[in-house]
Amino acid sequence: MKVFEIARMRKIEGITRRDRNRNDEICRRVGMNQDIIKPDPAMSSSLLSILWSRIKEKMARHNQNDCQKMNINIQEALRQSSR
Repeated sequence: MKVFEIARMRKIEGITRRDRNRNDEICRRVGMNQDIIKPDPAMSSSLLSILWSRIKEKMARHNQNDCQKMNINIQEALRQSSR
């Protein structure tokens, strides 16, 4: 949840990640000295599982696209990578 808060604060201040400001500096500039969203362990766990499943799906799509570009199937790619 902290990531979400910091991302919103960056947008409010017009700061990009390339500006390389630290999170505590951003909080100081915005005037926030406590979390907006209180962490809920149950929600964090379910959010992490959703994010992890999306990451796995995205990785699978990328792998499939790479194999198609090389004109090989996934099994052949795995065989080549284990050599």
